[in-house]
Amino acid sequence: MPGEVSVAGFDDIPVAAGVYPGLTTVRLPLTDMGRQALELVLNPPAARPRRRRTGHELVVRASTGPAPAPSGPTGHARRPVPRMAAGTGFATPARVNFGPEVTSC
Repeated sequence: MPGEVSVAGFDDIPVAAGVYPGLTTVRLPLTDMGRQALELVLNPPAARPRRRRTGHELVVRASTGPAPAPSGPTGHARRPVPRMAAGTGFATPARVNFGPEVTSC
């Protein structure tokens, strides 16, 4: 079913860019996350913030794309899919929102 299924990963491991097609993934700021974890360990519990936030980046590669056009009338409205911005490698807009279970400690 190539061209009909989109696949995405998480953590942007090095092989994600090297496979064919390149795997769309979410890249996390691991250095910043490690720094924040160390600060939590080194600070007394009363001085620790209740929540910490880190950024993330959606890296769009060839493993994802717009849904194929329907072959016949389906009666379903389709939501527009962001297109790749020419020469950027990223969809426009390239923004992903995660719930608090992912973005907080």
